Amino acid sequence: MTDRARQRGLGGVVSVLGHRHDIPEILAGSDLVVDASYAGLGLTGSLREALAVETPVIGTSVEGIPELITDGETGLLVPPRNPDALAQAMLRMIENRRGPRPWRGRDASASRRSSPRG
Repeated sequence: MTDRARQRGLGGVVSVLGHRHDIPEILAGSDLVVDASYAGLGLTGSLREALAVETPVIGTSVEGIPELITDGETGLLVPPRNPDALAQAMLRMIENRRGPRPWRGRDASASRRSSPRG
C-alpha cells in the first residue's frame, strides 16, 4: 500500500499505519476522516470514533452510513464510486475549516445531540 501511494506521488501525505492501539489519538490529530465504502454494509467504526473525538467526517451513502451522518449537519455524504463528488466534499471540508463556522467540532457536536446515547 505504501509503495502504491509513493508511485502516485503521495508518499509524503499518505501513511499506512497497520494495527494500532492509539486510534482515538490518531483520529483526534487528523484533519478529516473519509470512509469511501462502495458496497454492502458500509458502517465501520472509523466514522463513529472520529465523531467521538470531534474530527470531521465524509462517508458514502451506502447502507449504514446515512444513519450516522446527516449530510451537511453531522458530516458530508457522497454517492459511492464517485471520486469527483468525494474530492469536492473533501475540498469543501478543507476550505470550510478556515471559515467562521469550521466543520471541526460542529459536526461531532451535532452528532452527539442526535445520538440516542448523546
